[in-house]
Amino acid sequence: MSQPNCSTSSLSSNGRVIPKCGHNVSMKLFVSKSVANPGRKYWKCKFWGKGDDCNAFVWDDEFYDDFGDNGHSDVVSVELMSKLERDIALKMEAMEKKMDELKKKLNYVLVGFICLLVHFLLSSCKNS
Repeated sequence: MSQPNCSTSSLSSNGRVIPKCGHNVSMKLFVSKSVANPGRKYWKCKFWGKGDDCNAFVWDDEFYDDFGDNGHSDVVSVELMSKLERDIALKMEAMEKKMDELKKKLNYVLVGFICLLVHFLLSSCKNS
């Protein structure tokens, strides 16, 4: 099954979960006119065909099968998962920055060590 790019959801006026796309906005509901899936509903990025499409797509029936009970879900859990994903992404970004800083410091230490080693070797050659 295709999944929306973003796992967050919101509720419609009838209490059904609406998927959100990679723009973090509610996706738009369409009805298929294809030969393979006539009349089948699907969700797509609301910016589809407007130049800023994030390619989010999910069949309506498959999306709601994940939730059971005709698309009713514990939205708090979905929102919490979304928050946790954002928090983890932010922490990973901060850790990657720290790792880059540590790599730079390690490079300076290595260069300093090599300079000291070369200085020591040159000094020992002069003394011989």
